[in-house]
Amino acid sequence: MPFSEFGRPKADFNIRMSGDTLEPGDELAARVALLPREDFHVRMGKVELVRLETYIQTVRHQYGVSYDKRTHPSVVASETFMENQIVRRLGGSSSDATFVLPKDAIPTLSGSIFQKIQPGIAWEIRALLDVTRARDMRLS
Repeated sequence: MPFSEFGRPKADFNIRMSGDTLEPGDELAARVALLPREDFHVRMGKVELVRLETYIQTVRHQYGVSYDKRTHPSVVASETFMENQIVRRLGGSSSDATFVLPKDAIPTLSGSIFQKIQPGIAWEIRALLDVTRARDMRLS
């Protein structure tokens, strides 16, 4: 199979979400669209609701103290939209997924910037395609 120069299948892969501002307990709809430009096999395709926590880690060493940016993703919910399927060239497909933000969800927030690092909490939707004999595809 002639994949792209980066080892990924040649395909247009995108995700669209409903609404810009959501509150805890609100419903979020996402549509994942795939338009392949070549045939390839997908082991699994899934959509995830992810909470990203960005924080500052203090590192002490013999030369003093440094501060590193760390990000901790937590998958809150996940839906499978494709499983063990051969995707045909120009045979586009789309799938819808619906998630409900947890009622006790911490809203998106930003902390104080420290040494160009901005800690905070953010929510995002990710789409993943596990492709056979090629690099996987991922969207955020």
